[in-house]
Amino acid sequence: MNFKYKLSRRLAISRILCALTTSTIVACTVTDIVDSPLAISKIVTLPTTVTLLTDESQLFSAYGITTAGDTTSVQVTWSASGGTITPAGQYTADAGPGAYLVVAYDPGRPELADTSSVLVESAAVSRLILVPDEVTLERGGSQQFAVYGERDNGDSVDVAVTYLATGGSIASDGLYIADSVPGTFNVLAVLAVGAGEVLTDTASVVITPPPPTLSRVILMPPSAWLDPGDTLQFSVFGRMSNNDSVPVSVTYGATGGVIDASGRYIAGDVTGEYQVIASEASSALADTSTVSVGVPAPTLAEIILTPASASVFTGGSYQFAVAARTTDGDTISVAAVYTATGGTVAPDGLFTAG
Repeated sequence: MNFKYKLSRRLAISRILCALTTSTIVACTVTDIVDSPLAISKIVTLPTTVTLLTDESQLFSAYGITTAGDTTSVQVTWSASGGTITPAGQYTADAGPGAYLVVAYDPGRPELADTSSVLVESAAVSRLILVPDEVTLERGGSQQFAVYGERDNGDSVDVAVTYLATGGSIASDGLYIADSVPGTFNVLAVLAVGAGEVLTDTASVVITPPPPTLSRVILMPPSAWLDPGDTLQFSVFGRMSNNDSVPVSVTYGATGGVIDASGRYIAGDVTGEYQVIASEASSALADTSTVSVGVPAPTLAEIILTPASASVFTGGSYQFAVAARTTDGDTISVAAVYTATGGTVAPDGLFTAG
């Protein structure tokens, strides 16, 4: 039975009753006989439940249900147990975290009301997360760091932090540039969250030394004395910047004789002093050895002990050193055996007075 039919039937009944009692009733109305089907019997609020962060807002609405079961607009008064709400239903969660109620009621019939539940959670950031948390860079290398905040409910949010760094420099946007000193350093993100309260997170930065490079080519032997037609095998190795020795591939060249790709030198027939050269192409490094052809090899001419004299207190010590000079005037190192009177001397030349 639709609304128009019910209303027509009720109006017809009222007319009949009025006609039957005209001698005693002057006038009557429909509402004297039955309740109006337009009367509101219930108020409904929307949304029924909502979860907000502190200081967030939510617009609530309300509608009425009539005695006939129809929905209709309704004028209500709003109230809240926590937070604030405007006459238009705009709620603001400004009372802090907690569970609150929003109520809509008919000011003319306060018994007609409905309630919605509001759960307010803290919007404060409780944790900072700096990414990446660990990185390895060569000196002068760079790394872009980023940071985000995490709330108590697990939500991630953007945050504006201050960056600090050791072992390099860091820009306000989190771009870190490593210095030249190897070691383990830190990047720090700082967020002020209240009076005197800060949140921080730290990432580790390992700055490694640069990879070693070839710093020297060494040709062996450094010098040689040959008779005309004699042969000598030369060899070569590389010295890295970290002092490691490594094999290298070189090109040989020679004067006063010939040398093959393996480093085998054959002296010529002409007496003189010549060179053997080993060159490493990728680095342009080279080394040279001297070859004397038909020239007598120098011999040991003199042993030189330094200092020539020294004054030492009883029980005191003094370090002596030794060198040798050859017949061609070169000074070379030699392995010497030390002896002493008036005290003792160690194999390395350290004298202790008796």
